[in-house]
Amino acid sequence: MELIVAYKHDVAGYKMAKFISQNLTITNGVYKGKFFDVMIIDSPTIYA
Repeated sequence: MELIVAYKHDVAGYKMAKFISQNLTITNGVYKGKFFDVMIIDSPTIYA
């Protein structure tokens, strides 16, 4: 399983993550997909 992480204040990454996660189910702040999950975080991804 792959995890895609996006920073909320990175406009380009945030918009892509929101688009990708449109049809995914959300559980505990993680958008769950068949082949990957998407997480949008509040801190820059370099510090995650």
